[in-house]
Amino acid sequence: MLNTRQKNLSLLKVAVATLCAWGASAAHAEVFSVEGAVRSITALVGGEYRVVCGNHSVFVNASTRITSPVGTLTLAQLASTEPFPDAGFNSMTGAPRVGFVGAMCVADGNDTTRPGSYLATDLYVEVSENVVVGTVTGANPLAVNGVVIQPLVDSRISAYKPATGYWNANGTHPAGTGPFLTPSLNVEVARNELGFGVDLSQVTVGSLGSFDGYYAGNGTDFYAYSIEVNTNALLRTDPRPSITRANCRNRNTANRDELDVRGGCVIRPGANNVSVQLHGQTSTGALQLLATVNCTAAPLDGLPQPVGFQFGSYRVSASNLNFAGNVCPDRLRATTVQNGITRYDWSDFRVVR
Repeated sequence: MLNTRQKNLSLLKVAVATLCAWGASAAHAEVFSVEGAVRSITALVGGEYRVVCGNHSVFVNASTRITSPVGTLTLAQLASTEPFPDAGFNSMTGAPRVGFVGAMCVADGNDTTRPGSYLATDLYVEVSENVVVGTVTGANPLAVNGVVIQPLVDSRISAYKPATGYWNANGTHPAGTGPFLTPSLNVEVARNELGFGVDLSQVTVGSLGSFDGYYAGNGTDFYAYSIEVNTNALLRTDPRPSITRANCRNRNTANRDELDVRGGCVIRPGANNVSVQLHGQTSTGALQLLATVNCTAAPLDGLPQPVGFQFGSYRVSASNLNFAGNVCPDRLRATTVQNGITRYDWSDFRVVR
């Protein structure tokens, strides 16, 4: 299952970022990382915003990469005051939740970008850090340990995602490029641990499930943007790849950039391995081949093979790469060719500092 927690939890960097330079005047350290609750989001002149993240004011603008657990956000989405469905009350003020105010945030940056201010190169926001894990106790509606699971439907963070493995070569999806807010043949709501879309109507009581999201204001329902259930009831059984985790680290030194990718594949019957190519895509759209790996057919504990097909998994962990342009790629593409048919899957990178 896609790991949606894309954040840097290094508190050491917060301390480093506050060190003073020698002499009477203070200066920020080169790299900073701050974490906490979003206390306010304020519009400034020139299309910039001040985000109070924990006890620090950081600044975001068009150059800042803003991400949620399920993908990228625009500045307008970050600043929107539209409440999330049944999000309850701000724990800091007691007032009804307004957009991402009261959410969790992690801001990373480099002081050399704009000396004297915390201009973030990356900002991660999440409505709430809640996880529900357990046994499915109800199928209609879906419930885990008695907690009713509601798929989150919001253009900023949605449980509805493009179908795994059915992307186009250029990174677009047959369902389009806008928010995925309604189920269709090209949209998935729930996935298994290998990242493949499953049929929620076939999930049975006693299955295992894992859900990321937040508790509703009533304290009983749980709004989930990530729904993982342990089932082989695939929505589609075509051979294809998936990406469940994609991390990168730019070391700013030749032959030292790092890549950590995990994923799965649906394999045609009788095949033991299928080759997966991993390409990084830069902000200009250029593709760089980063690795080629075998996706090996193997049964997973508690996950039956899909009827007529096999599941496989792969992992790449490399530390001797040179990223194009000396930056982490914006996105990652996985490619398989089976029975003469090419299938793609795409994922945003989690940048590790």
